[in-house]
Amino acid sequence: MTSSTSSTASPATGTRALSSPATATGPARATSAAAPTGEPTREHWMDLLRGTAILLVIAHHLRLVQQIWDGGTPWAMVELSEALAPFRMPALLFASGLLLARSLRRPPGRFLAGKLRGLLWPWLLWSAVMLPILGWGHADEPLWWLNGMYTWFLAALFCYYVIGLLTRRIHPAWVALASVVAWTALPLLGTAHDLVGPRPDKFVFYAVFFFAGAALRPVLARRPVPWAVTVPALAVAAAWALHAARIDAEPQVPVLTQVVVLLAVVGVVGVLQRLPRLRALRPVE
Repeated sequence: MTSSTSSTASPATGTRALSSPATATGPARATSAAAPTGEPTREHWMDLLRGTAILLVIAHHLRLVQQIWDGGTPWAMVELSEALAPFRMPALLFASGLLLARSLRRPPGRFLAGKLRGLLWPWLLWSAVMLPILGWGHADEPLWWLNGMYTWFLAALFCYYVIGLLTRRIHPAWVALASVVAWTALPLLGTAHDLVGPRPDKFVFYAVFFFAGAALRPVLARRPVPWAVTVPALAVAAAWALHAARIDAEPQVPVLTQVVVLLAVVGVVGVLQRLPRLRALRPVE
């Protein structure tokens, strides 16, 4: 079975969907639509993963807007939002990390130019647009510009891609592990964990999902996640979601949180890889 991949066109975020040659055989072909021999087939599970994560983020913000405007939100909507909170951004960043290797095939100059144009410029532009809405007083707060805005994930992605460029000779699994160690060590260095406020700790926290996606890309491109991993992963994810809903917050247990959420994302990938290309799911792709 070949493990070579190609890429297809992408959204403005600068990402591409992986695709594998249609001449490959085996379980991996169950994850893609059929194509004429010799033509690449798009890995639609990646589109579904990203689209689902985006829809979950939108639903979360709709809930917040409703609370601001109406002063209340249906109980079921609140509980569902809290239950899914630990998985939204990790899934989105994992999907982006899957594409790191493809991006790094470009010369460093083109690589950085693309990330400046596709990530850093939109981050700066839309942060500036939101500044008068959220309050001019934030203008002189560097940490607010970095991650106090709704656009923080664009700045985070830019940082991850630059780190990926600088560490391109190192397997991304080691970078993912380093982020777990660094986030775990923050309290020992006098910095309390805070994934909500305008502080850079969440950049360290979420790095594990981006680089885990980069590390797992070759495996996921070859074959679906085995059921022996998918089913237990989804069971753990359900338990973690119930815990998050019960405490009305994202659990922040060093090491355990990142491992559980990463396992949950991999479990979801295992399901998405096996879904047939239903017409109802095309809009999510």
